[in-house]
Amino acid sequence: MLPLSSPVELDFTRQALRRILGEVGYPYLVLRLGTSDPDHAGPAHTPRLPGEQVIEIVD
Repeated sequence: MLPLSSPVELDFTRQALRRILGEVGYPYLVLRLGTSDPDHAGPAHTPRLPGEQVIEIVD
């Protein structure tokens, strides 16, 4: 699931979504659902630091 808010920041897109939804309410977020295509997976994930390097536990 990928939440997208930028499409509904444009009035034209927001009104088009509202018409598609039967003019019930006012859309403020779009969710993209589905699985990725294994042949077009996109860029590699960004490397992350181990939790021990970024989380400090203070007693």
